[in-house]
Amino acid sequence: MLSLEDILQSFGATTDMWTDCQASTPRMPGLSDEQREALMERIPNIRNVYSSVGDICTETRDPTTALEAYEAAVRAERDPERQCELGYMLLQRCRVAELPLCERGFDGCVIDLGHGDHLYPWSYLVEPDEPGPEFPDKASLLGLAIRAFGLAWLYYSGHAEERSQVWRALLALDGLRVAFLHTSSLGALEQVCQTYYDWVEHCQFHDFVGEFEASFRETMGYLRGRREAAFPGSTTASQFSPDLQGSQRLIIWQLKELLSEVRESRITPDEIESIASRVGDKVAEKIAKSAPYVLDSYEGRLALELGSGWYQLPTEVRRMIIQAEHLRHLLQGAVDSDWAPVVLQYVRALESHLRTLGPRLDEAFRRDHPYARANIGAFRRLFAEPQFVQFAVAHGLSTGALMAELAPDLDRVVKSYRNPAVHGAEPTSPVKVEELRRLLIGTEAHRPGLLWRVASLSSSDQQQDGSD
Repeated sequence: MLSLEDILQSFGATTDMWTDCQASTPRMPGLSDEQREALMERIPNIRNVYSSVGDICTETRDPTTALEAYEAAVRAERDPERQCELGYMLLQRCRVAELPLCERGFDGCVIDLGHGDHLYPWSYLVEPDEPGPEFPDKASLLGLAIRAFGLAWLYYSGHAEERSQVWRALLALDGLRVAFLHTSSLGALEQVCQTYYDWVEHCQFHDFVGEFEASFRETMGYLRGRREAAFPGSTTASQFSPDLQGSQRLIIWQLKELLSEVRESRITPDEIESIASRVGDKVAEKIAKSAPYVLDSYEGRLALELGSGWYQLPTEVRRMIIQAEHLRHLLQGAVDSDWAPVVLQYVRALESHLRTLGPRLDEAFRRDHPYARANIGAFRRLFAEPQFVQFAVAHGLSTGALMAELAPDLDRVVKSYRNPAVHGAEPTSPVKVEELRRLLIGTEAHRPGLLWRVASLSSSDQQQDGSD
């Protein structure tokens, strides 16, 4: 297996950069009159002229010259701290879903390095709130970011006598972790993670790695999950901890694989019900492996948002909504995600809630189909029957008219959200998720969501049973 140094060399990061004192300053790329004018306007605020030229060329849709300028910025920089910042800036322009730690995130902090040493981080180039122009060729720019972080790492790994240098080495490794993660270079990503753990152990640097530890643990969980998927019979599966199995990236990747398999198959309308249930089961299985305190935090947020009505919902319904909310949060940080699993888990929560009406319906209609275990499609068809209200009243079901009013919204849930999520040609968008969430939870007092309308029906039926 290649070492991290070998991998970095393939991206143009070598120690020669720090030993070649005669290295010449890179030539500035040729600019158009428009680009020169834009550069002159920015001169008072320019911190790195090469990266500024790269931004200008990106904005003027000249990616070839822009990449040449960004490369010159990396070649010209002789300060490892600034190399880390350049790597961060390049990741910003790639619009990656996750950014690494950087010194700017510690501005104003005093880091106790132990043994009487303190570090006062500061940043010169990075502006977290100003990501700069989006570069179209993300693969090339990710490779350049790897070079920048790699150069910084190679410098710091050779100057570990100062504890401040060790801390900055961890910043460089975190940058490499994020960059390799977004290139899907799993072998290189594993080497970065192993180097991190070896480095921390070698330098006895356990006392202040908390900011880094969570990210590297999560990434290791993701890598182990990918290996388990590739080699199902591997004995490493039993060595997972629940927290690592609940890794955000692993959940997102596994659900994406599941939906991809479903979308590629040919199914009939009758099979949609069972497929929706199977996908929902997978969602619950993956989310259930998250740490309990994570799921508890979502219950607290929902209780604040929905008030006392939240605890009127059945326990199983609340559990499914919490899982849907958790997955909804995870996908907000993912790139090009298919939000179908969130839709299906919301629908499962509604379906479970409708089943609380089942015993009363089974008693009134005495059909072979037990509504206590029915799917949402069965309830939709029943409530939409022309004679449903008349038949319900004749059999002592006083809430029949209210049940019939649910039919149009249940039809909308099935046709506009559930069915497209299972077998739509396009991935489900977050807009659809928010629409469905409003339909279930409601947004206005005079228009309660479906969950509360079903809850009121269950309450009315229980009161009627008590008076019979």
